Amino acid sequence: MAQALARYDRRVLHSRLTVGSKAPRHTIVSSIEEALRLCSLPGEDEGRTYYFRRLDISLPENASRKAWLEGFERGLQELARNAVDGRHTHAADADAVFFRSEQEACESLAALVARREAPAAWFWASVSGAPLAAPPAVHVRGLIEKLSQSEASWMAVAALVFASPNPVSLLKLLPQAAVRQWLRELGCADAPARGDAPVSLADSQMQPIRAAASAFGREDPRAIWLTALGVILARASALQTGRAIAHALTILRGLAKPQAPENQDPETYDRPTQRGEDRQLPDNELPEDTVIAGEQRSEGAHASRSVEAQPTTKPGDATSGAGLYFLLNALKYLKFPASSLEPQVLPLFLLRVARRAGIGAKDPILVWALEALEDARPIGSDEALLRPWIRKVRRWCWTHGKIGIREIVRRQGYVKLTPTDLDVFLALDSVDIRIRRLGLDLDLGWAPWFGRVVRFHYRDRGELYD
Repeated sequence: MAQALARYDRRVLHSRLTVGSKAPRHTIVSSIEEALRLCSLPGEDEGRTYYFRRLDISLPENASRKAWLEGFERGLQELARNAVDGRHTHAADADAVFFRSEQEACESLAALVARREAPAAWFWASVSGAPLAAPPAVHVRGLIEKLSQSEASWMAVAALVFASPNPVSLLKLLPQAAVRQWLRELGCADAPARGDAPVSLADSQMQPIRAAASAFGREDPRAIWLTALGVILARASALQTGRAIAHALTILRGLAKPQAPENQDPETYDRPTQRGEDRQLPDNELPEDTVIAGEQRSEGAHASRSVEAQPTTKPGDATSGAGLYFLLNALKYLKFPASSLEPQVLPLFLLRVARRAGIGAKDPILVWALEALEDARPIGSDEALLRPWIRKVRRWCWTHGKIGIREIVRRQGYVKLTPTDLDVFLALDSVDIRIRRLGLDLDLGWAPWFGRVVRFHYRDRGELYD
């Protein structure tokens, strides 16, 4: 028998591994590691995360390495097929559980702690990296430190905190020394440079910020940190420029005397469950010629809220514009100056390109852009930058790849959007050598100026959703 705790990729083998063999321990452990790296489990390429409680495998003492790997793979796949959703009430009784993403697992645990429920299920220890019997504060700190080191970095932390039903209760669990360290990691507190556009936060973000300022004071590190996370959600490029704290201080100084929401104590404050419920953009927020043909602003706001109402879009949201985000790589090659422009320029660029490519106003590929504009203020002179950048991208794609923007954008596929990731799925037989040569379908990874981890996936048509 060997006991092991191992984490590789999106798989976690937790608690105990029982092997009917007298093979040396190092052979068992190395086989576990290799099997966990190589084994492919259902839904993993969509972000699904598995937690395994116990894996029993019987192998002869003289089994070959291949037999070991095959045995582990069969065992893991059988457990994965019978895995229970980690949010289910009976998940604690299962030997394997799953979440749609590691972000969802972390947010589920944070919500549990915010409701003052004990994280008693066996898999929560693997989610937070803290002992199961540890105090709630240790679990919350573990979640934050874990996500801050992920690819999405502090954007993932911001999504976790603002997804909580009670962000203030989470802040009360955090030691100020840890929060000060996180503030140092976020950047300096100097005033924004002249020309920095002010950051406007949604009401759903401002309400917990006001509650935190009331509970702790506007100069408390926890209130500043929460506000900085709100800034990152509203303007991901603040991570790259190191201006998140500076903008946060500006927002806090602009608050009136901090007050808890009416008839509510900060301790019991709950945030609105849907972003944008309290505010709709006026029809004239955008210049008329930037609105997609047939699009109404109220429809755009509704599309954005539908994403917030559930943690992720359903896997397999069909789109006719699956190539739209290929253009992010073109902008990257052309050194698109996102950090120095109004934050609305990029979503407006994508909407304009989609309109010219004939993509419908309700196509799910546009959800990110519509969401980014939902709480945006009108832009001024930067509107004039849209046309030059469209010309630059079109000229670059044609000069180097002999392919037009419309042909790049109009592709059948599927899109999946979460608070930290954007995944696009296309058919393997739709690979275009011109796009490959340009590097447009390379995974962009974490893009601070876009605010998501961007990945592209090619699959056999039989594996794509119907």
